[in-house]
Amino acid sequence: MKHVDLLFKLAFLSLFLLLSLLLFRNPFSVRTLIPNFEPYPDSLHYITSARCFLAGQGFSLCREGRQLETSVPPLYAMSLIPFFLIRNDPRMFYFANVLFTLISVGLFFVILRRLKIHRIIQFATVFFYVTHQYVYWFPTLAMAENLLIPTMLLVVYLFLAPLSKKNAIFSAFAMIALYEIKYVTFPLVGLFGALYGLRILLEQKGRDRIKIFGLFVCFFVIIFMLFDQGKSIRAIFEIAKSSQFVQSVESTSGSGYFSTAYIPKHFPLYLRSIFGKQGLALLWRAEPFIYAPLGFMIFAGLVLALFKKEHRRASIYILGAVFSQVLFLSSFYAPDSRYILQLLPVLYIGLAIGFQVMWENQHRMVRYCGYALLSLVLVWYLISSATRLRFAIALNLKYAETPWYYLSVQKLNEVIDPIAKKSEKQPVVISALVPYFVDFYSSKSYRLLPLSPHQEFPYAKTEVWGDRDYSDFKQMYQAELDAGVPVYVSNYGLGNVPQLHQSFQELNSWFLLTKIADGCYDLCNVYQVTEKQ
Repeated sequence: MKHVDLLFKLAFLSLFLLLSLLLFRNPFSVRTLIPNFEPYPDSLHYITSARCFLAGQGFSLCREGRQLETSVPPLYAMSLIPFFLIRNDPRMFYFANVLFTLISVGLFFVILRRLKIHRIIQFATVFFYVTHQYVYWFPTLAMAENLLIPTMLLVVYLFLAPLSKKNAIFSAFAMIALYEIKYVTFPLVGLFGALYGLRILLEQKGRDRIKIFGLFVCFFVIIFMLFDQGKSIRAIFEIAKSSQFVQSVESTSGSGYFSTAYIPKHFPLYLRSIFGKQGLALLWRAEPFIYAPLGFMIFAGLVLALFKKEHRRASIYILGAVFSQVLFLSSFYAPDSRYILQLLPVLYIGLAIGFQVMWENQHRMVRYCGYALLSLVLVWYLISSATRLRFAIALNLKYAETPWYYLSVQKLNEVIDPIAKKSEKQPVVISALVPYFVDFYSSKSYRLLPLSPHQEFPYAKTEVWGDRDYSDFKQMYQAELDAGVPVYVSNYGLGNVPQLHQSFQELNSWFLLTKIADGCYDLCNVYQVTEKQ
């Protein structure tokens, strides 16, 4: 027995080492895409607001003494602050995300143990989870889902834990945390609150029922009011004004951000993704959300678990969480697997429950089928994923990805810094890059002006770039030249946006652009802007 225990400990240690290799990246190097801070502008909201808070300007987007209210919940940004206190470098977010990932895996394992899943099934399920491409890739992005996943697992753990006053308080906090990390999780919050409250009323008796239920409700209200401060009520009114949620399914013209008209189209896409089919991409990645045929096995197992008393509670919550979240998100105008990423570990827990139900079956044939099925799935997964995992580890240890956005700002610093030292007036750089991103790496020897009215933050130009007249871009640039200010432009950041390319061509037609430096294979060249003779 001791040898078996040691074998399992070594097996789980090997999974930890594998995950460590998959996460082994240096965010401060130029061999990774971490310094690019994609996707925009979401990641900039989290990073900038945390650093602005440390600068004494609250959770806002701040630059040059101006502030712009951020549009994201505050909790993920708050969680980054301790890491920025260690080193005030925006790339420190990666270490926070790695910690959140390790906590997620720990909670995932603890939940499997609480459900009394057999150790072989535990190992297989943890292996499936830690080697999922989104688990080791998403920490490279400064996105709230990194904190949302361990919080979701904490909610599941508390739902399965024994009822007590302490757990009721923790449950109230976990529910609010879930919402304050990502507002779209409110169906999960509502489901958990209803099921947890119902569980208290059904399982507790006498004064304990009143005390625990009262603590749960009171702490939920108090924590919600402290965190939210009326933002949710305002957001609901804004959604009600800007979208047509009750619009008929027959017509989608004029629909807002949320509409029931989107559900018939988007709901099947989410279901396809969850069942392992090619449904929705996650940002710019198109890999399956769940590997087929695991999706079908997950839901088949959860349905079977409804008939097993010891697994019924977990099965009800997982099925309810998936259905409520997917139904709500199907009403959003832009479907994306990112919005259901917090369901990924929950679905794998469902897979473990399904195998456990077969493992516990009294009929020997069913148990043998369960052994065979798990073995086949493991072998198939190892064969199909070996190349992907080997490449991911090699990319971390041997190969490189080039962060061109970061390098483009370094090129600006390299070119403009010597000019700024010799110039009486601070140079101006016209750029399509988001100013908050440039601020991360800028030497601060130059000011920024927008290249196009169509780039990020089009409705907050004054807060982002300063108090100017943005109705005439040509006149704005001309005013700088008339004042004797050296003006330059970088061609990086145009991407695949036709309006940005058009704006660069217009600038070229208005003024004389003289290339003074090239870089990034001609993608981040720097030009001096002067008047045409």
